[in-house]
This record gives sequence, structure tokens and C-alpha cells, in this order.
Amino acid sequence: MKVPVLYGSEIRKDFSTEVAYVSSKLGIELKPVWDGMAEVDYPETPESVRSDLLSIINEENISFDAKDRFLHSMGKSSPELLLAKHAGIGKIVDAVVYPTYDNSQQILSSLLSKGYRAIVYGGGSSVSGSLLVDESKTVSLDTGRLKNINITDKYAILGAGLTGVEAEREVNRFGFTLGNFPESFMHSTIGGWVSTKATGQESNQYGGMENLVLGARMVTSSGVIKDRIVPRESSGLEVRDIAMGSDGRYGLITDVTMKLFRMPKQRYFTSRMYRSFKDGIDALSHSPAYPSVARLSDELETEFALKGAGNSAAVKLFRRYLGLRGYGHGALLIIVNNDVMVNPVTSGSISSGSAPARSWMQGRFSRPGIANVLWKNGLVPDTLETSATWDRLYGLYVETRKKFHAMRNDLGFNGEIMAHVSHLYRAGSCIYFTFIIQHENEIETLDRIRDGLIHTFTGNGGSVTHHHGYGRFFSKYVDREILKIQDRLDDPLFTRGR
Repeated sequence: MKVPVLYGSEIRKDFSTEVAYVSSKLGIELKPVWDGMAEVDYPETPESVRSDLLSIINEENISFDAKDRFLHSMGKSSPELLLAKHAGIGKIVDAVVYPTYDNSQQILSSLLSKGYRAIVYGGGSSVSGSLLVDESKTVSLDTGRLKNINITDKYAILGAGLTGVEAEREVNRFGFTLGNFPESFMHSTIGGWVSTKATGQESNQYGGMENLVLGARMVTSSGVIKDRIVPRESSGLEVRDIAMGSDGRYGLITDVTMKLFRMPKQRYFTSRMYRSFKDGIDALSHSPAYPSVARLSDELETEFALKGAGNSAAVKLFRRYLGLRGYGHGALLIIVNNDVMVNPVTSGSISSGSAPARSWMQGRFSRPGIANVLWKNGLVPDTLETSATWDRLYGLYVETRKKFHAMRNDLGFNGEIMAHVSHLYRAGSCIYFTFIIQHENEIETLDRIRDGLIHTFTGNGGSVTHHHGYGRFFSKYVDREILKIQDRLDDPLFTRGR
């Protein structure tokens, strides 16, 4: 049985100009080599395990289907997609369990008493390896039936299984927004946002999840813990603190209380071109305030955006204008403001109009669609993000590109790397790297590249990750003493090796 595994496969858009640019940049002719499907050939759940699980879980709350089990045992990271493409992902869960508000406590305690392990599954868009299975007698706890909604005029209590688009649609009906718009917005869930300590594209205005969550409710194998709904608490550790960035190890998040903001009545779009990425970073670092969205692309990502815009008369005229002004190979800053116009420092730049920002906004959740086309044409696209203080940010960028190019020479792969700065703070910023590689030994090569880049991040003052959670793939880069402290919170039902 074949199963589609690419994230965002529902995106129907023509990416031919972007793909043509990649083909030209890498000097290769792209040809379809993969259909984006994985061969699912796993044995049925053993009858003894089926009987055991059905003794504690009603049949309508459990699935033993091989396709369900497979898709609940992997995320959408490039390493996982490569495993699915080539050799299967290893072990898969024995069953997919759909807890409800009424039975979640009983299910968790019963699973533990019978010696099972559990992995929490939200929208399946994880890129940290958190959904991979380590051992037998493991089930997936799918939060898809945890979708309660209670909206007041200042906050909303939202079920952890609501996707971003579902939750936003509901609060929009009352004139509110949650303010969190990750690229995975169409698929990721409220519970997933909390457990990965996520942050969305408009975080300059609204903040990350640590700024948006008032409280949480979590079911553990031994009981239920929940926060009071209050504006602030000083009595020590709160459930939201335990849940935030928990990576699904401490319990099952069932509900999250989130702040509400009035929907913007107007959006302002503009963009600027800087002569270099460094000039743009320097300008942003001195800005007294930041717009809702400020996304500065390096020279290569800017070139990708301009070439990918097509060859209409307007686009050609725009490129000619930039060239005549001496900014033809510069760095593009996209600016989006909600309600109030806020511009960062713009010295050393020229206006490039509103079209680039409007275009980005229109397609801001469609980027996985480009990746899918590249996947199917034999390339491996991937992303890694970090954050650093302003004084270290550009140096980290330079060293990361150096490392990538050195590995390209040493490992003999074909590829390119580009970056953009977004999620701005007074002290620094996130920097998000996108790279594309081609090599006959894809799995090992990608693993070595990722390892080299993350070590470059941390060796140059950067964080291990900024907004995707650490999971299996990144925990080995986290300080061991910090992990020891976190391990004390582990629920035995969800405990897995790091």
C-alpha cells in the first residue's frame, strides 16, 4: 500500500518559475523521480496487543489500520521524509488512540499500568523527530477529538486538537485573532504550538506562545493538572510552564487558554531594498520599533524571490529599476503592519513598493508546496533556524554559509543555502536558513550537513533552535545538565530516550 507523505500536498499552485531558477542555479535538469508516496508494508498489530488495548479503550476510540499507524509515526522533517522515501521509518505505533475529554485520564492510567508507552500527535507537522517510535508496545495519542471552544471578550479556552486555521476561524467570528501564524498554520494544532514553544510570523507584534498563553490543562498518567485562569501567578511553576516546550513528554495537553486580540482593521504593506544583507541587519538592529512582520532576505533568497516572480512587464521594469539604482543584487526587507504604520530604520535603503510584501502575504502558507516539487524532482530541501544577539547575528550567518560550502566540497554534493532574518527582538533575531542539496547518498549526507550547521550555530553564539522544539533530532545539542532537570518532569507513560 502506498501512502502520500509530503507535507502541504494539498497546495495547488504553479511553482514552475521557482523550480526553473533552482534548476539553473544548481546547473542541473530536473526530472520527476519520486511521486511523494511511501510504501507501507508493516505487519498487523499482534492479536495479543489488540485484545489488551481493546480491554481498556472502546473500539470507536482506536485504530489498528496500518496506514493510520504509519502516518502517526513520523513528522514532516526532511530526515523523516527521506526515511519514508527510501527504506521505511523503522518501528511504527501499535495503534492510534483518540482520547476524549471524558476518557483521557482513564486511558492514560490504564496504558501505563499495562506497560505501554505513548506519543502525543497533533497535526503531524513536527520537524523535530518527536513522533518517531523507539520501542514496541507504543501507541499514538491523537488529539483530534479535543476541540472544545469557550470564547470570552479577553481570552479563549481552546481544545489542544484544534488546528490553527480552525481556532482562528472561530475567534474571528467574534472579531478577535490569536496572533499566531506559523508556516504550518493550516495543519499544526494549539497543543502542538505549546509543546514546541512555537512562534508565528507576526510575533513582532503578538509575541511567541510564551507571551500568548494564560494557562493550560494537562492530563498525566496519575491525574489532571490545570492552571487558574488569571492574568498572572507568582506561586511557582504553572501548568503552562510545564507544557511550554514540553515536547509531549510530561502529559497530554487537552486545553490551552490563550489571549485574544482585536482583528486588525487595516494592513499596511511596503518593502525596502538594502545594498547587502549586512546593511539590512545593521539597520534592523538599530530600529526603535518593529512592524508586525519584518522579513529580511539575504542576497540569494532575494534573487530567488525576484526570479520566481516571473517575467511580466511589471516585474522586468521593477528589476531594471533596482539595477539602475545600484540595488540589483541587494537584500529585500518585507514589511507588514497591522493598523499602525511602523517602519524600522531605513537609512541605506530604497523603497521597493508594496508588491513584494503583498505577494509574500498572499502565499505565506504555501512554501511547503515549493518543497514538494523539489522533492519529487530528486532534490532534498531542508530548513534550520537559530537565534542570536544582534552583535553575533551576521557573523553566525557568514560562518554558517562557510560551513555549508566547505561541506559541499568535502562531501561532494550539489547545493545552495540562503537565509532570512525574522522574529525580531530588542536583543537580537531569529535567522532561518533554507538549503537544497542533491547527492546519491541523501540520508547520510543530509545528516552530516545538519549536524555541521547546528554545531556552527551553537559555536557562534546561536541557539539550538528558535521555534520548532528540540525533540529527538535536537536534544543531543542541548546542555546535558538542563536535560537532567527537565527529565525530572517526565511522565513515565511518555518517557522515551533522548
